[in-house]
Amino acid sequence: KNGKEKHLPDLPDLPSPRVNGQNLADFFYLSSGENPADFDQPNVASINKSTTNGKSSSKKKKTKATNGKKGVGSDGESPGETGAIAADVVRDNIFRLNQLEGAVHMPCSIQYSGFHPPPSGRRLMGDIAYLEVTIAGEEDGSDIIVSITACNNGFYVNRSTRVGGKRRFDPSPAPKPYFSHTLLDCVLQASPALAGMWSAVLEAAKERSEILAKINKGAFATLFRLAIRGSVGGFADPAIAMKSSVALDATLNAPSWLVSVPAAKDKEGGVWNRNACHGYHTGRAEDDLSQTFGVDVRSGALRDWNEELQLAREMPISTLYERLDRARVIHKTMTEFGEASLVGVKAICDGHIAPMNPNEGTRTQVYLHNNIFVSRALDVGPETFRLVKGDRAAKKSASREIQCIKTFHRMENSGFHTLATVLVDYLGSRFICQSILPGILQGEKSHTILLGSVDVEIPMKCDPEFQDLLKEKIAEPLNLLSRPVYASPLTEERREECKKLKKASLLVADVEPNGDAEIDKEETMETCSPLETKGIQGSDQRKYLLDFGRMTPRDANWVPQKQGGTGKWEGLTKSKTSGIPNDLEDEEWTMNVLRPELVNQWIRSLVSKYIEQKRKEHAEASAKKRSEKGESVGNGDADKKERETSAEGSHQPEAKEEEEKFKVTEEEQRAVTDNLKLNVNVFLPDVRVVEPEQMKLDEEKAREAASFLWDEVLPRVTRAIRERGLSQVPIDGKTLTELLHRNGVNCRYLGRLASLAHEEEEKDSKIEDDLKNGRLAVFSRRTMPLSWLELLECEMVARAAKHVLDSYFFARGGAAAAQPAQLVASFLSALISEREETAAQTENRVSKRDDSTPDEEDFLGLSAYDVGGGGDALPLPTRSRTEIWQDIELEIARRFRYSLKLFNKGNKSGRAIHVPLLRRVCQRTGIRLAAKNYDIGAACYTDG
Repeated sequence: KNGKEKHLPDLPDLPSPRVNGQNLADFFYLSSGENPADFDQPNVASINKSTTNGKSSSKKKKTKATNGKKGVGSDGESPGETGAIAADVVRDNIFRLNQLEGAVHMPCSIQYSGFHPPPSGRRLMGDIAYLEVTIAGEEDGSDIIVSITACNNGFYVNRSTRVGGKRRFDPSPAPKPYFSHTLLDCVLQASPALAGMWSAVLEAAKERSEILAKINKGAFATLFRLAIRGSVGGFADPAIAMKSSVALDATLNAPSWLVSVPAAKDKEGGVWNRNACHGYHTGRAEDDLSQTFGVDVRSGALRDWNEELQLAREMPISTLYERLDRARVIHKTMTEFGEASLVGVKAICDGHIAPMNPNEGTRTQVYLHNNIFVSRALDVGPETFRLVKGDRAAKKSASREIQCIKTFHRMENSGFHTLATVLVDYLGSRFICQSILPGILQGEKSHTILLGSVDVEIPMKCDPEFQDLLKEKIAEPLNLLSRPVYASPLTEERREECKKLKKASLLVADVEPNGDAEIDKEETMETCSPLETKGIQGSDQRKYLLDFGRMTPRDANWVPQKQGGTGKWEGLTKSKTSGIPNDLEDEEWTMNVLRPELVNQWIRSLVSKYIEQKRKEHAEASAKKRSEKGESVGNGDADKKERETSAEGSHQPEAKEEEEKFKVTEEEQRAVTDNLKLNVNVFLPDVRVVEPEQMKLDEEKAREAASFLWDEVLPRVTRAIRERGLSQVPIDGKTLTELLHRNGVNCRYLGRLASLAHEEEEKDSKIEDDLKNGRLAVFSRRTMPLSWLELLECEMVARAAKHVLDSYFFARGGAAAAQPAQLVASFLSALISEREETAAQTENRVSKRDDSTPDEEDFLGLSAYDVGGGGDALPLPTRSRTEIWQDIELEIARRFRYSLKLFNKGNKSGRAIHVPLLRRVCQRTGIRLAAKNYDIGAACYTDG
């Protein structure tokens, strides 16, 4: 017994029956493996009493104290192997730590005086700055303002005064100047009350450091403390309560979608709202006025992001330590570049940064800020050479380019360079943030185009040396074919369309396009890269690859059958009420390409079949050779049976030896793989073809790869889920995406996987019914897990909801993005509800509202959406639940070609999982929620 107590940990306690998994306040702890009952907040009077006495509360909890885990106790014992913290530590230390957070803050503010900066006369006398120190907490409740002069020797109180509304400037020393070399000593001498507060602050800081040293026994303990302290115990100051979530974000890699609600309690025991959490601070206004939006003005020059990144990638990698140093530098540079891009995009959306082309429309405006080039992922028309048309295709093209850049980053010493690129989705718009290509802003002579074209009317260029390097470093590893293409690849109809669009543009109406006589329309070139790719040699003599958007051919399953597609989707029977389109005519599907993992699987399967066929032929030839040898030595029919028996025994070692001699040479394997290389420029619209017959063969190989995905990979994934053949079944959208990508399946096939899962569930249901009725005696051991279809539909709804929400933000010039809280709240309310709220329910809910809650109609009367006049030019940002779910189902039908079976069906089966759906939507859209008890799965509050 003693041995068990010493070596075996206690079993964890099950959550108490009152814990509700639909309550996000409890879900915040349940998702971390903790029991919410162990973190009940103690009595407010107990907290106030402990604050008054300066001692930690020792009130015992009614719930179990340890949650089955050994941790750091009040006596300072070290945590157990699990690294978890016991509930008694939360009771004895976290509460007191939260109280000390308010005690270490002094009621004092320091800011520049209105007389700052010093005039030239006073500057010559050594004055550096004039400060105003506001000291609160005097006996009569008024604040004292102390004017201080900062000079070369230190700080002193000056004679500047304020009487009523008048101010008098006199920077000379006061009768009691309290001169000191440090500002703190000067202020403490000027205010005895502040000096007493400072002594109390030092004592509180000492006690806080002792508590932190006792609690922080590891990384998990530190993270646990930051995660729970915002919602446990409460803070004495609401402004301090908000810092708990900030500290948690600073610890995590990515911000969490769910944060605990900061509990801030006033002296009467009430609870502040979020308005009280925003404290008064005059320095915050000065910081906002001096905001540089990510630009470091103190360094003297803007950061050259591109040079930093290229130098980091060119670091040596001969040893492990050199590779680690190189990875650290690249990670640091890209992280800082991403943060600067995010700050710049927010400033652009807020209107703080002027575009480089202010005379053009908002869609085509580009920005240059902090040496970062920012543009919108939209179809800007014929000004640039792109094959895709439409905003959706342009948005997907940007994400495809990011995937290619990631692949190039993993290819060491390829001879090519890529720009630092970050995609930012903000309020319905996608922004492309890139570092500046050296020489691109200094004119055409400072950089050289080696491959591609930047205008639809200019023929593409192809440098032979650049093309050879592209074949060796890019085409060979990625199994890309090199094919001849026209230097002016667009069809005549597309060229005429671009000319009309240019003439219609006010900015280029007076510009004459290049004459057709100057262009040789029959000029050809050979390339293995996408037609939109651009190779540019910058002023730093590095060769950069831009707009490389495809490493694999277009997915033939998403190509219309009349244009050469497989016809897999068109061949499926669809319900007339499902909303699934009858064809695949969509501009966005132009950017639907196969995944590299699928191409590798397809090549490996064909090579395996080739080797198996060669082995079979070799075995047949060997058997034939042995049989001929046996017949040549035969002598009559009398002993034929005996000779066959002896020959069979004697030939077994020979067959084994022949099998061991069989081997496919490397040259043969290379010849097979060379025949399986793919052309990335197949199934492209509005493109002329140089060799039509060869293009048909390339398209046939692309169709074979797409059919391999449809006929073999998707059923194999479904069988693996049914037979539990995977090492780990996905549990959320992220692991589901990783599983599909690992098997070469794009997420656009979620609808097909869900259809296969639904078919398997119907088979299981039929088998179960036959068993109950005695019509079946033998059945399969495995059944399709119900969680698989639930997870697939949850991921489809989350992805479709993101696109629908983006369209709401982007609609009508982005009017809803000005105050997104209403739109987001109504959208999420409709998403996690099962029905509309009736008029009687609305009236009953409004009648129970207290006077402190603002009325919705009064709020709309103050908003920009209620403009009067009875017009409908600017509708309300909220939409009804029916409208929101109708848009989501239409998007699922268009994007995944699937009709929902579980969600938005009244949840009669109980399989519509709302909390995981809410979590996934927040993760994909960047929405953060407070961990409160929402009415999940009930009626929707918004009625449009």
